[in-house]
Amino acid sequence: MSQIVSAVGTSRQVYHSHFADRDSAVMAVLERDVLEPLVAAIAEVGEDASCRDLLTAVISTLAGWMDLLCNVLDSPVQSCFERMLTGPLHPLVSHRIAHFLQENDASLTQDQIDDVSVYLGGGVIAAMFHCLDTFQGVDDSVQRILTILSLGLSAAGASGSPYDNLPREGIGEDQPRQVMA
Repeated sequence: MSQIVSAVGTSRQVYHSHFADRDSAVMAVLERDVLEPLVAAIAEVGEDASCRDLLTAVISTLAGWMDLLCNVLDSPVQSCFERMLTGPLHPLVSHRIAHFLQENDASLTQDQIDDVSVYLGGGVIAAMFHCLDTFQGVDDSVQRILTILSLGLSAAGASGSPYDNLPREGIGEDQPRQVMA
């Protein structure tokens, strides 16, 4: 705490008038410096962007803050940040998943499509944090998440890929896809 106060050049009293503790200060930084640019990046790719483009924008933005994010992984701040991130991201991912299921004869009712898309959308967000924890680059992270998403959609009965019009490098396109019964 004293390092933060001296680095900012203020007193403990002024610091505590704005923040209850270190975690609330970190959350304020995450909201201002990470979440706001993230929302802007999501808006920039647009509503009709593919899952790959959306995930690339999100992971690229988060990757710029790896030093800070690595310090909050597996902490109470991570769960707060995940909730903040879920607000703008989850509806976009869930909508894309629901649209894909509707377009690809998943033989599901609308309620089932809604349930699967919400579940898989939450999984995408959890997978993003896992990829940040084991970060090997933006492209690797996006590919890993898309692979998880593709497997989840296959298990839900959808045929094809949620990113059919995009390259599928690294997915094993030479191998037949197997769906567990």
